[in-house]
Amino acid sequence: MKKSTGLVLSAVLFFAVLLQAGGSSLLWEISGNGLASPSYLFGTIHIRDSWVFKLDRTLFDRMSACRTFASEIRFDDSFREKAVELMSLPGGRTLRDRFSPRDYRLIAVKLRQMTGFDIALFDRLKPVTLMALAVQQNMTNDTDLTLDEFLSKKAGEKGLELLGLETVEEQSETLTSLPDASVLRFFRQYDRATVRKYIAVMVETYCAGDVDALYSLGVESEEMDPDFTARVLTDRNVRLTGRMIAVMTDRPVFTAVGAAHLGGPGGMIDLLRNRGFTVLPVVAAVSQALGPSAGAEWTLHEFENRTISCLLPAEPEKVSTTVDSPGGPLQAVSYVLQPPAGGKVLAYGISCVEYPVADGSAFRGDKLDGLYDQATRNAALKVKGRIVSSRQVGDAGLAGRDCLIIYGGKSAIRLKIFFTGNRMVIFQVICAPGVRAGGDIDRFMDSVHVRRDRAEK
Repeated sequence: MKKSTGLVLSAVLFFAVLLQAGGSSLLWEISGNGLASPSYLFGTIHIRDSWVFKLDRTLFDRMSACRTFASEIRFDDSFREKAVELMSLPGGRTLRDRFSPRDYRLIAVKLRQMTGFDIALFDRLKPVTLMALAVQQNMTNDTDLTLDEFLSKKAGEKGLELLGLETVEEQSETLTSLPDASVLRFFRQYDRATVRKYIAVMVETYCAGDVDALYSLGVESEEMDPDFTARVLTDRNVRLTGRMIAVMTDRPVFTAVGAAHLGGPGGMIDLLRNRGFTVLPVVAAVSQALGPSAGAEWTLHEFENRTISCLLPAEPEKVSTTVDSPGGPLQAVSYVLQPPAGGKVLAYGISCVEYPVADGSAFRGDKLDGLYDQATRNAALKVKGRIVSSRQVGDAGLAGRDCLIIYGGKSAIRLKIFFTGNRMVIFQVICAPGVRAGGDIDRFMDSVHVRRDRAEK
């Protein structure tokens, strides 16, 4: 029984990750805490690789719903010229003044190997620019603009106010504070092959929408000084978040900052939630992510060989995942549907986790009450919420649990959980702030059905 309980807790952890998408989305909706309209936070990447430009129409629809576009810095005509000026060494000094002759020669050789450039071309620039150059020259650069510049341009074309959350001076001061020893360590440890491998991992992680993993890539880099990492990420996260909040309390804003700022402890998502805002992922797959129209017809949808069914206003997106657990990997599949913004429901979800038969056999009789209690308690814990109601329900003789969790002040999650055979099935509705029941919420929940496994009959 103890082992089965551990598996249940792992499944609830997976479920909580779905609700908060703890790192599996680049686009997030911010609501609650007195906001009249939602704002949005998008994790961008500062590169010119066309692979990261495969953006869904959902992103641009959410952008159009805002009045202001905020990026790390404002991309006006003068920002490049100003940035180059700020990256120059002061007082006529050169890189030879910053490094010993031996270290200067090492950097010069490695820079030429990695970029083809002579170090003399950059002798009056601050050392961190050499690292940036070595990385940038080994990326794919097949677009005219970086992704964040492109988004800023699109926002301007849509008539949004363009705003920088930092000045070029503030950003340059932070980036150029990297110790010379870290720059030297980078050139000692890296060559062209290792840089390209790192870039490939970074781009792949970005395209997967894993903001927590992107955060880890930054903080775990061996050449990064911990104090510098704190200044670049942790300290700037506080600054960026505070300035974004100041704007979005007045008007809806679409904010695009480097994706590494979103995830991890002390990331912008955590900071916003700690300030009382509801922050939820925007499901943006392909066309299905746009959800149904306001007058969409609800139809019966069946899943997992027709053993799970419910009414929905459109076809949901299927997401398959492997979940780690004490008993080994578990296969989990979810079906997620996000309706258009402005309604009473932010998202519908159906999740199914498959357990080893030996452990699933424990999901019976008097053992179930304890499992349901633990499952609902841990679901509430993961979203930092509280259970306001929990009652037993039945579906064709199959016992289940219906509960309501309130989190972030006025936001609510409605759950129905069923254990059957070797499966745990969860139906969930993420409600708009201030909404707990009624309408489409009850329509969905009242329609859910799970067919009992044959082994239980």
